[in-house]
Amino acid sequence: MNLVTILEMIERFNINPNKLRVKPTKNAVCMNGTSAELKYTHIYTLYDLLFGMMLPSGNDAAYLIAELGGLLLKL
Repeated sequence: MNLVTILEMIERFNINPNKLRVKPTKNAVCMNGTSAELKYTHIYTLYDLLFGMMLPSGNDAAYLIAELGGLLLKL
């Protein structure tokens, strides 16, 4: 559901996932379970996070995308 929601937001807000860059939060990096192995010191594109969420089922990438979605809804 997280993937469907962010894809709808990408379309709604006309976001280019290759240009939107995100620095992981400490909460996202510390997620338990499967991981895309996000590093706190790195900066990722939304496109990278989408793949991190889908391919290894990265809880960390999914959590960070959910945080980003929450910020977009406040616009």
